[in-house]
Amino acid sequence: MSMSDWEFEQLERAYERRASAEGLCLKCGVPVYFQGWTHGVAEGHIYSDAGLAEFKISGFCEYCFDLVTLPPEEDEYVDHGGWEDH
Repeated sequence: MSMSDWEFEQLERAYERRASAEGLCLKCGVPVYFQGWTHGVAEGHIYSDAGLAEFKISGFCEYCFDLVTLPPEEDEYVDHGGWEDH
């Protein structure tokens, strides 16, 4: 028997409420902790006031949020010549 979309959404919301109430990151599942620093050093780490505010919005610790929002790796730069060549 499969779960309906509505049942899945209800289960997901219940998990999010529980994780939020227990102070768990929704991505890594680790209890969050605040320790001022310049960057995230481990799962669950929140290191800035902005990260704390983001946790309240997204449920992600700052470490996980930083990983999720990294820009995609770009291909190596290929020199196609100057604009004069075209």
